[in-house]
Amino acid sequence: MSEKLAALRRAFLRRWARLKKKSEARGLILPDREALWQKLLTCYRNGFRCAYCGLPMMIKDPRPAHGRSFSFDHRRSLYLGGNND
Repeated sequence: MSEKLAALRRAFLRRWARLKKKSEARGLILPDREALWQKLLTCYRNGFRCAYCGLPMMIKDPRPAHGRSFSFDHRRSLYLGGNND
């Protein structure tokens, strides 16, 4: 694992610990930690840019109505036999 990737993992785990503490206090359920880490790795691999249009990904956008926040798509459509891996 490269030093940049190791630093990203450490930052992710610190942030995850804070989120977990807050969510437990509020009775919220977080998504699977490793699945979220894999999504972050995908973003990292793509340079935090959209694979379709190339615009920078906005994880927290103050203007969600403008469609600047991102979501993940399937490599192959579920309709065409793809899965959630």
